Amino acid sequence: MNDLSYSLPNGLGRVVFTANVVEKLHSYKQTRFFSKESGGQLFASFEDDIIRVFEITGPRKFDKRSKFSFFPHRKTEQIEIHNKYIKEHIHFVGDWHTHPEKTPKPSNCDQESVAKIMEESRHSLQGIFLVIVGTVDFPDCLYVGYQTKTELYTLGFLS
Repeated sequence: MNDLSYSLPNGLGRVVFTANVVEKLHSYKQTRFFSKESGGQLFASFEDDIIRVFEITGPRKFDKRSKFSFFPHRKTEQIEIHNKYIKEHIHFVGDWHTHPEKTPKPSNCDQESVAKIMEESRHSLQGIFLVIVGTVDFPDCLYVGYQTKTELYTLGFLS
């Protein structure tokens, strides 16, 4: 798999998902009838106007998962964020999860969750990412959203 790159809104730069991350996301696609949703967090480094997402976490032992839902264990996520930043100097930049649909779209719950994360997180980012993995081939199965303080942008076009 190759890196995937998307332009951010309002001239804020680009986000690049490394081939390693793309491969891991691909491995969690819900391809079987009884597959449960999976999810986790996105971690990145910053290089000029590029956000390079090079690591994902999850799913975890204490997450709640079913075919049509994923509820992360928030306490474990906070520990991950803290450890990644303190020990590895990498930054939490958003969440990812799967949907059992071909080309996923964020549900109302997804939209509320990412807006709440943006509002409650202590960081200096202009926005955070929401990645949803569907069931068709890459990269068409990816929804990539960018939540600012006021809006969820869909970064639907590869560039």
